[in-house]
Amino acid sequence: MPEQRETASSGKVAKEGIKKALEEDADLTLEGIYADATTAKAEQEDALERAQSGLVYELSPASTIVRGSETHQTSVYHEVMNRQVASGGSPQTLYCSFYLNCLKVSYLTHTSVQWYTRIRWDTGIMCVSKDVRKFHVGMALVFKEYVLAFVTIDLLFRPVWQDSFLDFIIPPDIYTQTTDFLVVVAQWMQDENWLNGKRYVLACDAIRAANKVWYGIGVYTVMELFFLAGLSPFITACELFSSPSRTARFLAAYYTYIHPHRRLLSPCIHEGVLAPTTEQRLSRLLDSYHVSILSWLLVSSSRELTLLCQKTLDAYAAASEVTCRASVTDLFDVFEPTLVEPAFEANPTWGSLIFGEWTWLSISGNIP
Repeated sequence: MPEQRETASSGKVAKEGIKKALEEDADLTLEGIYADATTAKAEQEDALERAQSGLVYELSPASTIVRGSETHQTSVYHEVMNRQVASGGSPQTLYCSFYLNCLKVSYLTHTSVQWYTRIRWDTGIMCVSKDVRKFHVGMALVFKEYVLAFVTIDLLFRPVWQDSFLDFIIPPDIYTQTTDFLVVVAQWMQDENWLNGKRYVLACDAIRAANKVWYGIGVYTVMELFFLAGLSPFITACELFSSPSRTARFLAAYYTYIHPHRRLLSPCIHEGVLAPTTEQRLSRLLDSYHVSILSWLLVSSSRELTLLCQKTLDAYAAASEVTCRASVTDLFDVFEPTLVEPAFEANPTWGSLIFGEWTWLSISGNIP
């Protein structure tokens, strides 16, 4: 499953492309929808010549191509009435509005968004087979002067066409709709009853499983958030969510993680195409990630951590009595407040939950 920063990056690339096109007074009139065929489709006798050759081709109103999961697939082609485009997004999903029609593209695995000029598209992508370019054009919206392409390795994405944005249920996100997001989280905590039950569920597993609440938090993101929040990866959901301080720290970490306070992407976009150099990849990786990069650099430590994780899970499973960190007086969380500074600037009341009212007042000067 794609993670939050990955899908946020796709949304930024899409919006930056539209912004650039509008600044150039470019014509963003949709002229067609293109796609690569699957291997099975290309081998059919009635397949178009371009599809048989592994080349991207234009879909017609008679197209029956569908994409999605094995149990839920939807049509790629749709007859678009008003063909002027705008875009928006949320974790795991990108929305494109044509005013009278709306497209939602859900990333089931890893899908990237790229803007191509028509020259680059017509003389480059259109002329190179998928076997040579090493990626699929899952779906491409071809405009008069630009092309918005959803490129993927395995074609696992799901396009959904509707008549209006109102037909889509768009969940609140912590950055732009903080209060609404907190309401959703509070309801989830109450429904799951973390205070009184399920004490042996690891918090990282509970959060990843609740992907309708904690959008875009996968195996890499959850470890980064725990690092920023000063939480052990072995803490249980009960230990985390029964503590106002830990809960607020995790929320602050999540807010900071998606906060666009670092200009990471813009320097890596070249003529609309997200194509970072090796130097840019390494410098931004070291600047933006803490746990993931260490696990790659210290392979032996990663293996030891895996063994320790399994040992901890076995200990929880074998325990006959309920134990939690709250009952241990000399086990403290190591938390660095400056790592989540953007969250405190936007939501100063979280500081009082984390440190206590008077300690936070003495630290920040803000009255909760």
